[in-house]
Amino acid sequence: GRTRLHADDRAIDRLLDAVHVEVGVELHRLWKVPLWMSQLCLMHHSDQLQTGEGADDLHLVRVASGIALFRCDPQLNLRYAGQILESARALKLRRQDLVAFRGEMEKHAKRVAATFDIDDPAQPVAGDGA
Repeated sequence: GRTRLHADDRAIDRLLDAVHVEVGVELHRLWKVPLWMSQLCLMHHSDQLQTGEGADDLHLVRVASGIALFRCDPQLNLRYAGQILESARALKLRRQDLVAFRGEMEKHAKRVAATFDIDDPAQPVAGDGA
């Protein structure tokens, strides 16, 4: 049926959060992204920590994904905090490393938004009550 959801409704955010891994894997298939990258996409929210070859790549993706998610909505994405901390520990990252990483992501997010003339999802939209 029809719904009265708008693009900025939290229900849509929750839905996209629930299916973003599957959507990402499907896009990787369509775009013919190398399999190892698709595996990182598929596993980046897994509760099973990978060890051995490629583990650092997975942990780095988990940390970056978590920081990006927290930028957009810390409340919605609180469930990823444990994954971020687990992967940060596996990479032997210190608190100041994570702060620097977040700062770099912030800087690049603003550049990407400007380059593609889009709103930064972490910034409140005028008139949304934020």
